[in-house]
Amino acid sequence: MDNLFKLAGRLVRCEDDCAHQPLRCEAARALRDIHYEVKQLRRWKADVENSTKIAMDERCTTNEQHRTCVPLLRAKIKRLQELLKAK
Repeated sequence: MDNLFKLAGRLVRCEDDCAHQPLRCEAARALRDIHYEVKQLRRWKADVENSTKIAMDERCTTNEQHRTCVPLLRAKIKRLQELLKAK
């Protein structure tokens, strides 16, 4: 798939190409948009996987292991506490 995205960058080089080959130009733009979205999704996936690993590795005692919701709950508690302090 990455090769396809590299091809998208080479499909259109200047406005003259768009004037002569509008479908090629449109396809290249669509591929660039898809490439950008895929990059964002890959980053998001890596963040989720990292957060999940951190949460699952965290232990309070020797026999207790957290679930993946713990970091989300802690972040929400922190936001709510900050809202209360601001009032």
